[in-house]
Amino acid sequence: MKTTGRIFLPLALAAICASAPVQADCSSSCISVTGSATLAVDPDTAEISLEVQVSAKDKNQVNSAVQKSVNAMTDFLENELKMKKEQIVAESIGIWPLYDYAAKTRVQIGFEGRRGIRIRTDDFKLIGPIVARAAEIENVYVSSVRYALKKPSEFARRARASAVEDSISKAKDLAALYRAKLVKVESVNYRQNYDLNDVQYVAASNRVMAKNRSLDARPDESYFNPEKIILRDSVEAQFSIQAQKLD
Repeated sequence: MKTTGRIFLPLALAAICASAPVQADCSSSCISVTGSATLAVDPDTAEISLEVQVSAKDKNQVNSAVQKSVNAMTDFLENELKMKKEQIVAESIGIWPLYDYAAKTRVQIGFEGRRGIRIRTDDFKLIGPIVARAAEIENVYVSSVRYALKKPSEFARRARASAVEDSISKAKDLAALYRAKLVKVESVNYRQNYDLNDVQYVAASNRVMAKNRSLDARPDESYFNPEKIILRDSVEAQFSIQAQKLD
């Protein structure tokens, strides 16, 4: 990130300028800098989102087929992967009428039902088997794999501290170039440049594989090697300085 600063010295000395929303009322000399930090963190938890989708002429058939697929998936998760019930959330089922507009009039041709399943795990080795099994179960599709941080506030503090240290370092360097010394911090304007729920979404759709049972439903390994989550932070600070006579 480009660094800018402002130095006010007696006799209107030339300055390096930067705007800051909050300005200190420096009675003598001041310097303003922006400290920045970028923290790259490996995600440590994941959420796999599945969707069960069924179409049929009868509403009861839709409901029964959706429940059958949900049961097959949850049985696999609990009995074969030994996942706990609290790691698996089956959302409420939604059923809507389906219409055909081919004849320029609305004609109901059946119903469509959908139900989401959210699976949380800290063991990324389980994601491959989950996605592969979803491809094998009828009417089950993978919507996404969501990677995140279990304790993002810990990393937020690290990014913030690094940004503060960067501002101090820049202020010292600029002051030294003008043969001045930092006295104290006069004002701080902090901007957190990310959400604490910052996550990485990795598309992991297996709709094509699920429709063609003759294919080997092996998902791409890249789905389960997430990139690092990037946290960027910055802080604007103004310091009073003790100016020294220039040669």
